Amino acid sequence: MIQVAIIGGGNVANHLANAFKKASEVSLVQMYARNIEQIEHLKEVTSITNSIELLREADVYIIAVSDDAIGTLSSKIIQKKE
Repeated sequence: MIQVAIIGGGNVANHLANAFKKASEVSLVQMYARNIEQIEHLKEVTSITNSIELLREADVYIIAVSDDAIGTLSSKIIQKKE
């Protein structure tokens, strides 16, 4: 089973989370959103956080944020992993 973490709290991230909840071959290990209120409704389904430092290990990280935020956010993720 592939472990997935979704980074983002908007429409795309929420639609992906709902799809992954139904997929038997995917385990949604965590969702991250800067504004945790955007993903609060998913806390019964998966772990949620608004801290990059608390991002869990996963096989795949899906960055579902605005284009302008991708560079900054991915840099923070890389720094955390080093």
